Amino acid sequence: MDFNALREHMVRTQLIPRGLKDERVLDTMRKVPRHLFVDESMQYRAYDDMALSIGEGQTISQPYMVAVMTELLELNGSEKVLEIGTGSGYQAAILAELAREVYSVERIARLARLAEERLQGIGYRNIHIKVDDGTLGWMQEAPFDRIIITAAAPKVPEPRAGQLSDDGILLAPVGDRFSQQLIKMIKKRGTIREEFHTLCVFVPLIGFLVFKQSISGNVRWGVLLATIGLFLLCTNGTWTMNYGDLLTILCALCVAWHIIFTGEFAPVSDIYWLTTVQIGIVALLSTLAAQWGGHSVFLWHPEILWALVICVLFATVFAFLVQTSAQRVISPSHIALIFCTEPVFAVLYAYWAAHERLGSYGMMGAILILAGMVISQPTTSQKNSN
Repeated sequence: MDFNALREHMVRTQLIPRGLKDERVLDTMRKVPRHLFVDESMQYRAYDDMALSIGEGQTISQPYMVAVMTELLELNGSEKVLEIGTGSGYQAAILAELAREVYSVERIARLARLAEERLQGIGYRNIHIKVDDGTLGWMQEAPFDRIIITAAAPKVPEPRAGQLSDDGILLAPVGDRFSQQLIKMIKKRGTIREEFHTLCVFVPLIGFLVFKQSISGNVRWGVLLATIGLFLLCTNGTWTMNYGDLLTILCALCVAWHIIFTGEFAPVSDIYWLTTVQIGIVALLSTLAAQWGGHSVFLWHPEILWALVICVLFATVFAFLVQTSAQRVISPSHIALIFCTEPVFAVLYAYWAAHERLGSYGMMGAILILAGMVISQPTTSQKNSN
């Protein structure tokens, strides 16, 4: 297969007709062997007008998208470039042909290793790759003249904009999970000017800072109402609590404090583990507390076994919601799951096991939790604001 001819055909049919004019970029696209950055079984499709899978849920971008992002960086050969998302290493190779030094961050160790092997095998010596959370940038090597982000995010994480030098350019696909727009940020005398370019679709950027999402005042009020309601539900008008109830409130308050006072949702990993541990301990202790009224308690007691089954069920459902959500960002719906479904179940389960009735205060608490859940849901305008 004549890959040189395929590269020339790619440039003439995919890039030039779409308005790409920078001859340095076009020559680089003609030069770099894209087929070496995909699996051997897919090399015959390497120069097709499409993105291709490289494993680990990642892709090598469409040739046109690589070219247009490179052209928008306005490289002259003297720049120090930061790339977020090494992937196959193809974009890094294109950048290395046009810039002085390329620093690339990849969170998946296997992809970083394969990319490094490919790039060194071809002969690139001005590309530096490390395995890390790309949302944090590469502080040790900052500032950078150019920053290119090859994965989608609801917004550009602040540390990376801060690592951009004056007169620098940052390029990123910004938007929701299935539709983004290339944003070009130009830094001049400390101020940022934004330009909006072509629509695109990239795989989501994964990292600690992407998960943080600003929230509006109504979410704060919703969480506050749910927290008050949870307290009333747990005490049920007696103003006393068993250990399970107390632990439920303490765990919920950890999340509530973060949301109400920082104005951001916590990262997925934090809330996931907090919720999983909370579900298990609260359900188990609530059952134990309900049995303290003269019943023998064993690990194989049916009610405890049911509690453990419910723990697994809630943890599984929550993990599914997080993994399938757009950009894997914690949403008000996830907060509702934490503040409503799980604690309410744990407390009602304890009342049922102890044959107690839910009093007026408990009912009021349940209503406040439901009200908080409704209030914390985003409006249509908020949903579209990303």
